[in-house]
Amino acid sequence: MQPSLKPRHRYRQNEDDRVLPLVNVVFLLLIFFMIAGQMVQQEEFNVAPPLSEAEGIDRLRTGTIEISVSGEIAFEGTRVSDDDLRRLIANKAQEKATPPLRVKADGGAEAVRVIEVMALLRDAGIKRVELVARQAPQ
Repeated sequence: MQPSLKPRHRYRQNEDDRVLPLVNVVFLLLIFFMIAGQMVQQEEFNVAPPLSEAEGIDRLRTGTIEISVSGEIAFEGTRVSDDDLRRLIANKAQEKATPPLRVKADGGAEAVRVIEVMALLRDAGIKRVELVARQAPQ
């Protein structure tokens, strides 16, 4: 048998076929981050905590109290009065294994107001409170 001069038909992969799986993965990641980004709790105030020299521990906590520069307070993303906060905190204090509440005060907030809120928490029965601060750049 004589070899044919006609070239064999081989499947040549199109350049687009090699890129398609990458495009699919990038698209799925884009959708994931768009959905995950909307699940983050929005803060009531634009709070910039003071700087700290100590390294913090980043772990899940519940119950964040924000104190704005003007002294207004928000609990878990909702603006509340002192009396409303006292009522909400009284419910949290009844739970046995509650993680410490976080107090996130603006660096420009008056220290007297921060102390007032922390005293309010103590009077409501909260035993552990963590004051949030940003780590100072080194």
